[in-house]
Amino acid sequence: MKSSIKFSVILVLGVFISLGSYSGPTLVYAYGEGYGQKNEEARGKFKKELFEALNLTPEQEEQMQKHREAQRAQRKSSFEGIKAKKDALQKALQEVNLDMSKVAQINAELKDLLNAMQDNRLAAILGVRDILTPEQFKGFLEFKEKHKGKWRKNKKGSSK
Repeated sequence: MKSSIKFSVILVLGVFISLGSYSGPTLVYAYGEGYGQKNEEARGKFKKELFEALNLTPEQEEQMQKHREAQRAQRKSSFEGIKAKKDALQKALQEVNLDMSKVAQINAELKDLLNAMQDNRLAAILGVRDILTPEQFKGFLEFKEKHKGKWRKNKKGSSK
């Protein structure tokens, strides 16, 4: 009986620790306050700067736009799935009779969704690589590194 309780406590602590490492900025970034017109304008400005810096052809611009829209839809779907699993996990943890197998199952599904999101992120970068020339892709990576973190700062209302 004692080892069963210890196992339950350790598993619950593990779940809370894993939730802590996956929550926070990602979902705030996705569903943050002020998400709307101001962010659309910032995205448009950022895209224009990127396209100019890379000197894209009109065909490449169209391909990049289609790729971006597909990735945004995929990311939105992923965030919604992750949010649903986190909510289900919280609900399962709050039940009077804690079902550890249910908690472990939901946690495993949550980790699968997070891993799939990372796979999609890599696929997105590889998709951009297919659209761009090697020189443009190098410029893309440099542009991305140079502007790292600016989007999140702007979402929080900071000025440049």
